[in-house]
Amino acid sequence: MKNMFSAFSLFAGMLAVLLASGCATKIDLAEPSAKLAQQKNIAQQWAGKLKRNPPADAAALRTAEAKYREAASQNRGYLEAVANGIINNDNLESNPKYEALAEKASSSTKDFVDFAQQASGALEPASAGTVIIARVLVESGIAIWKAHRAETQAQRVAAADRLISQNSWEDWDKINTGGQ
Repeated sequence: MKNMFSAFSLFAGMLAVLLASGCATKIDLAEPSAKLAQQKNIAQQWAGKLKRNPPADAAALRTAEAKYREAASQNRGYLEAVANGIINNDNLESNPKYEALAEKASSSTKDFVDFAQQASGALEPASAGTVIIARVLVESGIAIWKAHRAETQAQRVAAADRLISQNSWEDWDKINTGGQ
């Protein structure tokens, strides 16, 4: 009994040290989650604007749709990679394939937003709120993955499902044009 008490005391002491040092605290997901939502929302707003007020050139709207669909597809692939990393407890930090997927998703999103701004006749440069930063996806995905590393398999699967459902892009055909 004394050995069990000693082992428990040692464990409690180690936990106290970890908590005090910040090593055992839960990672705050507010910022990485917000960055993913922002990137999705920016693209969907531009898609809605183009659908409400289509460019005079019908080919430009078809090009915008193709670019949007490509960006949505790349972002879905990225989300699946993060979700699989969470479920399988993979190390995303040291995986160059993960970073390449994040960069492709960011690049295709930026390509769509830039095209949408140009096609809509937006003359102002992209504001800070509409700038798509390539490292956002990489850093956000790693932060989300880290937050779930110590969870059980069932918790990681649930977290992966939430990640995908909350951050998947609307299909082009389902984007609301605001009734205009």
